Amino acid sequence: MAANKEIKNSYLSIRKLIGTLGFLLPFILVAFENDFLASISHYYYTKSAVFFIAILFAFGILLISYKGYDFDPGTEKISDNFITHIGGFAILLVVLIPTNCGGSNSSLINQLCESGKYPLYGHMDNWKSVIHLVSAGAFLFSMGWMSLFKFTKGPKTKERMKTNL
Repeated sequence: MAANKEIKNSYLSIRKLIGTLGFLLPFILVAFENDFLASISHYYYTKSAVFFIAILFAFGILLISYKGYDFDPGTEKISDNFITHIGGFAILLVVLIPTNCGGSNSSLINQLCESGKYPLYGHMDNWKSVIHLVSAGAFLFSMGWMSLFKFTKGPKTKERMKTNL
């Protein structure tokens, strides 16, 4: 029984870490870069890319490794594990296939794009941008789903709801 409680505390720590990283990411990028870009994905092309890539990669690994509560086929259609795997793989695709270099509202990034010397996997390919956008959307959808339907779940949710009425 004690081991089960330690596992649940570990999952709570993972959820808190994901939430904290997600909350702080835009602030870290803007503070480090001292510039607002057209999208958060354009920070991939800046000197703050190391934070952007590291935090998103951490999201992916943490979400793929997260098991969550046991699946209850009587009350659920989708397990925690399935949703977090979708989100984890989607955010890893966001990292591996960055957004199109253009349209960032930054003269430095525009110069980089025009030079054709993209960092890492940078590009000007619209199809890759579609993959990036769909992956980012899948990640955000899975996180929204988890926030609305899964993270609020607990072993005594029904009992807590009855006592709060």
